[in-house]
Amino acid sequence: MSFPDELLTDRTTKLVLSTMSDRDSDYTPLPPMTEEALSHLRTRFGSGESFTYEQADQVLRAHDIEAVLIDDLLETLLLRGYLYEVGDDLRITG
Repeated sequence: MSFPDELLTDRTTKLVLSTMSDRDSDYTPLPPMTEEALSHLRTRFGSGESFTYEQADQVLRAHDIEAVLIDDLLETLLLRGYLYEVGDDLRITG
């Protein structure tokens, strides 16, 4: 059984567009500890301001976040797009 190309194209386009519009509704909030870490980093560093992993570590330790958690928290923020790397530095996403 064959289908007209236009029918497949229209269905594919509608599927892609509907998937894109649903992306925001599938948002998963950050875990509370990660949200707290982001808040401390935003308070200390402005958006667009570069900082090192060591500086981020110092800020989070100063707010009593356990050292063993810091790498995982920063990784989560990077993977979720809240932080991004520029060379060896980090920046907070807009």
